[in-house]
Amino acid sequence: MIWKAKNTEWDDKPSWWGPPSVTEDSVYSSEDDTPTRLDKRNGEELWISPDVATNASPLLPEGTGVWVIYSDSNAPSPLVEAHAIRQSDGQDMWTYSLPSAEYHRLSAYANRVFLMNDSSLTVLPVF
Repeated sequence: MIWKAKNTEWDDKPSWWGPPSVTEDSVYSSEDDTPTRLDKRNGEELWISPDVATNASPLLPEGTGVWVIYSDSNAPSPLVEAHAIRQSDGQDMWTYSLPSAEYHRLSAYANRVFLMNDSSLTVLPVF
């Protein structure tokens, strides 16, 4: 084993890690709803971001941001957003509200971010 990220306990329950994304020097993943950047060499936590992710959504690095879908079914009206988090410090840079849909998918490639909502495809700018 090279390294292992530790799980934090929230309300006496172990946390869960979402799917990882890797760049030259970092691993991005959400621990529960908290986007996290880890050093690829040793697993050291480089930053944690405000709770703007769901652990089922991958954090996708593209441009200077890390992109993620956030949803809150407990909001007064169901809330679904795409967030761009700054790679350097984990601060939320930009938010795009998504329409209500049965499902949302996110991908990033070639300096673009793509969102699929049911049958529509939206291309977002990358910073």
